[in-house]
Amino acid sequence: MRDGVRFRIVPVSSIRWIQACGNYVEIHIPGRELLHRATLGELARRLPPRAFTRIHRGVIVNVAEIAEIRRSSHGDGEVELKDGTVLPLSRRYRAGLL
Repeated sequence: MRDGVRFRIVPVSSIRWIQACGNYVEIHIPGRELLHRATLGELARRLPPRAFTRIHRGVIVNVAEIAEIRRSSHGDGEVELKDGTVLPLSRRYRAGLL
């Protein structure tokens, strides 16, 4: 992953979650966020399917980082990570978690 003029090696296990940002993705690792030129779909195909799951059209999460899943009455919900981050859970992707 490019970091300015350098390339940064990021172990897949250190990724907490990934968010779409146009033709880029924002990769959240402990202590920082990295911007990478790729689409969320491209990364989803390259990540280990048992370790990562899509929870929303624009969010992929590391399953090991999930602390709690909350469903709302209208079908959507939220995923809370171990660090307290709360991410949206859409009903389209809910079945992959429950």
